Amino acid sequence: DVRLQVSPDLSNSPEFTIAAPITVDGVTAMKTSLRCTSEGSLASHRSKLCTQSLWIEQEQAQFTVTSPHARTVRRLLDSVRVDEGYVAVPFTYNQASVRDAQSFVEAAKSLGLQVQTRFDRASNSPAGWIVGVDPAVGSMLKPGATVQVTVSSGAGPQSGHGTAPPATVSAAACPLSPNVQRLEVTRTALPGNGLTFDFPRRVTIRDPAAIASVVSALCAAPQMPRGAVYNCPNDIGPYYRLAAFDGSPAAAWTVKVGATGCSTISGIGNRGRWTTGRMWHALATAMGIRPPTYQTLAGHPGA
Repeated sequence: DVRLQVSPDLSNSPEFTIAAPITVDGVTAMKTSLRCTSEGSLASHRSKLCTQSLWIEQEQAQFTVTSPHARTVRRLLDSVRVDEGYVAVPFTYNQASVRDAQSFVEAAKSLGLQVQTRFDRASNSPAGWIVGVDPAVGSMLKPGATVQVTVSSGAGPQSGHGTAPPATVSAAACPLSPNVQRLEVTRTALPGNGLTFDFPRRVTIRDPAAIASVVSALCAAPQMPRGAVYNCPNDIGPYYRLAAFDGSPAAAWTVKVGATGCSTISGIGNRGRWTTGRMWHALATAMGIRPPTYQTLAGHPGA
């Protein structure tokens, strides 16, 4: 599996904080360490999965390769090249921004592309949002080429998703209440996935300040764009179920946080959110885990 992300939110990729600097065709890049995990309960039936990422800042491109064979991962990442004679039609619907045409036009022009805009009066999307791009996002073009972007001329901003909504919401606007007596965090993972953990599977948090910090970080996490399609790496890692109790027998609210795959948050309203370094730090700190990092919560490969 080869995945390309354009203009990714690297705060959602804590592994890049320790990535090794390299060059690709003279261009500065960052490469994460190769990570291999195993799944399956019996040694004779275990399957290995390796993954590694490459980030090229100049091109605003992140390549992630996943394969059962470490040699294949290395070979595919080593085949990445930077061609100064072409530019890619930009993808601006990333994790931290919105689907507005202005962002796309600015990004395209900064790459030397010409932009023609047409309006679609029949679209149900909010006014100013992109309906289509031709040639398609990711197409390689010579600088000076023209890209046509189709934009909705809808009735204007609608509740929750205008032409330029904030990437995050404040804790005050979040449906999660921090005023609970305890927060139970339960780790769930596939049996025999080869990961090890230095802390219990279930941790109960009772400190009000720690609970409030976790809730604030969850509520500040950016929402996933509407209508986007994601190709996520194979998910064999853990996820965390956060259940908040206010004295009633049932949980006041529950949230599910994935540590691998697309690493998303569900349970906050009707839209998913992306995890962030701040969220992982707040959760690990509240759980009393050291070091309080994403890597610790994601697990360590077994021996």
